[in-house]
Amino acid sequence: TGGLPQYATYATRDGKLLGVAALEPKFLARLLERLELPAELAAGALGDEAAREQLASALRARFLERDRDAWVARFADVDACVEPVWEGDEVFADPQLRARGCFVAVDDARLGR
Repeated sequence: TGGLPQYATYATRDGKLLGVAALEPKFLARLLERLELPAELAAGALGDEAAREQLASALRARFLERDRDAWVARFADVDACVEPVWEGDEVFADPQLRARGCFVAVDDARLGR
């Protein structure tokens, strides 16, 4: 529902989105560390509304500092549950989805291949 700041989507500088699902404390700690935000913000993850809003505000502000792809690169080597939200045809280039064989070409009488 977006009620937890560590389980939400965030806009980036280029207007694209990142999905964050750092529900476990270890993932949230890695997220804050990679974002260079104070570890103390983690206390707000499950705290009262004011504490959650403080964490959410810090995350919103930080993610707006870079483009989506720059954040993807920054999180590439850390398990912090941060992934790009693909738009339109971008999904077809996702390396994991391609490796899993999620896409197949089919012939369609109306649309072609």
